[in-house]
Amino acid sequence: EAAEKAAALEADRAQRRRWEEEVAKRQRALQETAQLLQERVAARNALHEGRKAAWRELEVSRAALEETRGERDRAERALRAALPRAVAQGLEAVQKIVAKENISGYYGPVIENFQLVDSKFQTAVEVAAGNALFHAIVDTDATAARLMRTLEKHRLGRVTFMPLNKLRVKKYNYPDSPEVVPLISCALQFDPRVEAAMLQVFGRKLIARNQEVAAHFSSLANMDAITLDGDEVNRKGAIQGGFYDERANRLAMMEKKRKADQELQPMQEKHDAMDRKVREVDQQITGLLGQIQKLEAKKQNLSHRISEQTKDATLLGDKVDKAAELLERQQERLLPQLRQDLAADGARAEALRAELGTPLQATLSPEEQRRLATLQEETTTQAEALQAREAELAQAAGRRHRLQALLKNNLGKRRQELKAALNPAGKGGQLMEREGALQQAQASLQSTTSALEANKANHEEVKQALKASKADIKKLMTAD
Repeated sequence: EAAEKAAALEADRAQRRRWEEEVAKRQRALQETAQLLQERVAARNALHEGRKAAWRELEVSRAALEETRGERDRAERALRAALPRAVAQGLEAVQKIVAKENISGYYGPVIENFQLVDSKFQTAVEVAAGNALFHAIVDTDATAARLMRTLEKHRLGRVTFMPLNKLRVKKYNYPDSPEVVPLISCALQFDPRVEAAMLQVFGRKLIARNQEVAAHFSSLANMDAITLDGDEVNRKGAIQGGFYDERANRLAMMEKKRKADQELQPMQEKHDAMDRKVREVDQQITGLLGQIQKLEAKKQNLSHRISEQTKDATLLGDKVDKAAELLERQQERLLPQLRQDLAADGARAEALRAELGTPLQATLSPEEQRRLATLQEETTTQAEALQAREAELAQAAGRRHRLQALLKNNLGKRRQELKAALNPAGKGGQLMEREGALQQAQASLQSTTSALEANKANHEEVKQALKASKADIKKLMTAD
């Protein structure tokens, strides 16, 4: 029974050690999870700050974009307002038709097909071109006819078309004088493919230094001469001039629109890139939030399992301690009885030795005498073995007493420390060291107890052998 209890106690200790190892393993996993969770939270917070800054930049970009769009829209409205209503409607309708039917031969109005070399030429070019600025340039008369039919069919306005394949212009001989210069060469930049249209509108225009020079070279070269202030002397002798409202300059309006369009494209690209960046940050934050939720759930699960297993280990430890104390008390109660049994057996052995010393050989046959001698030798051998076992038993009992004193005096105080060390917050290294010391001492006690049990069993065997020898001797004696 004592051996069974000792085996059960050792099994509980092994289970407790396994649980403690699992708790330590989960504590390491909990620390790793907590560290990873902290890193993910820090990354999320950093992304939050970056997203706030990106949002601010995006709002600034959006405001600038809206402002530039507003400037472009205002320039377009002012430009339309400066045109006859039918012409404005016609040009707007033509642009929609071209986009809808994907017409490739439409180049737009004259005003959109050139750029000024210098803004100082704005007034002169405006006066020189007049309403021809809004004549639409197309590649062929077929394209012009197609667009005109659509305008007429849906009553969408009027447009003057300039088909490049039908324009017949010649090269002009300009005066060779520093007083005047050809307007088309000094003031305009344009695509060579629309050169015929540019020559049609600006080919017979000169820029003169002043009105007198304009009047002189106008009649001399049979061309229209315009000053930078907008005074014009045409080749037929008519003079046009006076105050010119720069605010109504359609080229200035077109320049504002063109500038706004040029600014809009990079601004829109920058705005779109910033918007994509914000969306990417949002996706990263969403991904981190998912990871954080999983890590928090894992951390909570580990904490719960550590707490539950720590409780189980503590309860099992208490059970082991109580079982060890109970087994110790039982062994203490059995030791005096074992000593008494040994003493009684020793007395009986002495009595048997005394009986064996009586002279029986005279009444025995030779065969019985030989058997008696053999039994006497076996009895002597068994008695010596019994004495040896008694000596071993005494040594084991002494070792057991010393271990009990060590457990009570030196390791008793550590028992409560070991229980407290089972707490997850305790120091794992000290716990394992102290548990090892306790286990070593308890193992020694168990070994001593096992030795006592073995000696007791051997003692019983010797006693049985002595009894058997005594019985044989009695048989020999009664046989006589």
